[in-house]
Amino acid sequence: MSATLQDIRLKVRRITKSPSVNQITDAQIDQYINTFYLWDFPEHLRLFDLTSELRITCSANIDTYDLPTSAPTNVSPVSLGNVSGTSANIDLIATLGLPADATIIPGSILVNVNSTSPSAFTEVFPYTGELVADAGDGTQGLIDYQNCVLQLSFSSSIASSPATIQFSYTVPEFITIMPPLYIAGFESYYTQSQAEFFRLYPIIRTILALTYGTGSAGPYTGTLSSTPVLRNNVLIDTVDTSGNSMSVSDDGNGNLVGNGTGTINYVTGAISVSFNQPVQSGAAINTQTVPYVGNRPAAALYFNDQLTLRPVPDQAYTIQLQGFRRPTALIAQGDTPVLREWWQLLAMGAALKIFEDRGDFNSINLYMPLFNQYRNQAERKTIVQLTNNRSQTVYTEMTQAAFGNFYGTMF
Repeated sequence: MSATLQDIRLKVRRITKSPSVNQITDAQIDQYINTFYLWDFPEHLRLFDLTSELRITCSANIDTYDLPTSAPTNVSPVSLGNVSGTSANIDLIATLGLPADATIIPGSILVNVNSTSPSAFTEVFPYTGELVADAGDGTQGLIDYQNCVLQLSFSSSIASSPATIQFSYTVPEFITIMPPLYIAGFESYYTQSQAEFFRLYPIIRTILALTYGTGSAGPYTGTLSSTPVLRNNVLIDTVDTSGNSMSVSDDGNGNLVGNGTGTINYVTGAISVSFNQPVQSGAAINTQTVPYVGNRPAAALYFNDQLTLRPVPDQAYTIQLQGFRRPTALIAQGDTPVLREWWQLLAMGAALKIFEDRGDFNSINLYMPLFNQYRNQAERKTIVQLTNNRSQTVYTEMTQAAFGNFYGTMF
């Protein structure tokens, strides 16, 4: 038995009593198999065979790092169903069954609405999520890349019309990460609690007047006295000639956005900002920033699939952790899972999902004991590996001769 995708398909057909492609196609079976393999399987079992070293090289003056993501998955034009009225709000995760942690890749989106006057919605560069439509009923749209939510607007109410979308998305390559954490070879503090981390390394903002309004919208320039400053923590505010508050904040890349535009150099502190409305003459243009002193990081916070380092790096360092890697989808009929002995569990998991969609709960109850048997078999290797680990004590950490697990002559 070679335990390939073709073998898994065949077993799924036998379990579900579906020998004909008229009952269920190979493509549909593959979708069930990969849905179970990529999303259910790693949650049922956290196996040593899915662990891998995570290595990140940090850079000077950058404190936050995203975890690696998988290779882009390209989605051919798929149906969004029918849209109608003057607007549409579509949750792509729920509508298309995307992974809950999917992130859409900017620049890959094309939406078509085949109304009386068909429209194609495309992205505006630089990619901020704004969509524009060509001639037709469509006017504009918005895409939330992180949460996978699509909004479309039309010039007038349209009758129920079919819509399609094509795009690419990625998901985090690691399901989760875990200590120990090593930074430049030093074992370092690791936490998933924001409360603990920011109690040790609080974000304390310094408020200073950059300059004063002259009755114009700008540009206003100046240089911060305390540098460097944290990215994504810059706020500049003032009031317009009517006394209304205006503010801009940084986007993490040195751009100021909000009620105006501008730039900031996080290292030198140089700022240039123009507001949407004239600034009241004599009104303070205040900056709120978080100055820091760079050094070798000694701690990291893992939150929202990001690592935040403290102190902020003053140069490049190597960061090492362990993580549970997401399996790779089975595409070609000759593909095999990470370990071949998992193939029966994958077939049974896919079959249970088919029974679930068919509402065949009697078959689910009938096959659940066999599913648990296959799951226990898949877990056996990891259990054996864990039994070889000795409980940690002060004595097991000793590495000198004649101590702990080491024997020989002392020098």
